[in-house]
Amino acid sequence: MIAERKGYIERLKLNIEIIDWASSNNLSDLASGKKMEFINWLNQNYPNININNHTEWEIFWTYPQHIIVEHYTLLNNQYELRICCHAMIPPHDWSMIRLRERNTFTAFLSARQDTKGGLIYQIPITEYPLLYGY
Repeated sequence: MIAERKGYIERLKLNIEIIDWASSNNLSDLASGKKMEFINWLNQNYPNININNHTEWEIFWTYPQHIIVEHYTLLNNQYELRICCHAMIPPHDWSMIRLRERNTFTAFLSARQDTKGGLIYQIPITEYPLLYGY
């Protein structure tokens, strides 16, 4: 890496490790089921958002190599939908979503489900877990 400021040049050698964690273009079975439950909830409670089970998404692992809680980011032209799922057995298998419009910084909706098949309810956006400042 080379950094320069006002004629001063600093060179640093950085060692990096690149890990091919896994293909990130698919949701796990757990996250796929949760996505459907949350989308059904959005359709019932916020139909104006216009997200349905036919909405096409680009899918990315938000925080690769984090196990126990799976984190995914789904993108389309209008929204970023984050899903996180605590991969445990009931009743410790909570999941959450965080929704924001693309090209904005602040999310406008978060929701939580405490266990599979349980009630989905809106939560404060600050309760959605973010790592590394994003």
